[in-house]
Amino acid sequence: MAGDPLTTALDEIRKREQEATRGPWKVTREHGYDIDGDRWDLPSVTGPGGEDIFVADVDQPAADLRFAAHAREDVPRLLAAVEAVLTLHSCVAWYAAADGCEHPEPEDEDSGEHDDWNDDHPMGTTGIQICLKEKAGSYCPECTRLAYGDAEPECEDFVSAPCPTHKAVLAALTGKEVPGA
Repeated sequence: MAGDPLTTALDEIRKREQEATRGPWKVTREHGYDIDGDRWDLPSVTGPGGEDIFVADVDQPAADLRFAAHAREDVPRLLAAVEAVLTLHSCVAWYAAADGCEHPEPEDEDSGEHDDWNDDHPMGTTGIQICLKEKAGSYCPECTRLAYGDAEPECEDFVSAPCPTHKAVLAALTGKEVPGA
């Protein structure tokens, strides 16, 4: 959902990734000699056309350069992996049963009022009529399936959302502790 901290963090990372020079990037080294005849070695990370992405300090560790060069392909893959986990561990709303809601069914089944009531009280996926005006909470279908063997049990045996997996991803991306993670 737009505006939540997790979506914001992923959007900021994706924006930086999309604004960066296209890949692949690679580590290169330019060699030469200074006026005194001493050899110099200038490492850099270059783009697909050989353009410098950045020129490093002469003493820059090779591991830092490799890390930067591989980030161009690694970051999009990591974003895709995080989004796949979050899709699997989505937050799904569940609603109160219609027979116990605060919106009684109108007596006259032929009235427009009854049609409106039916729009707000559809049949849920478990075969129970629900009230869309009374959200009971949110659950994670994947964690619920793992815990109870069914992603949509017919009782209130749900793993609440955001689930521990969702909270752990949020904490890792934002660097902030998430209650219950």
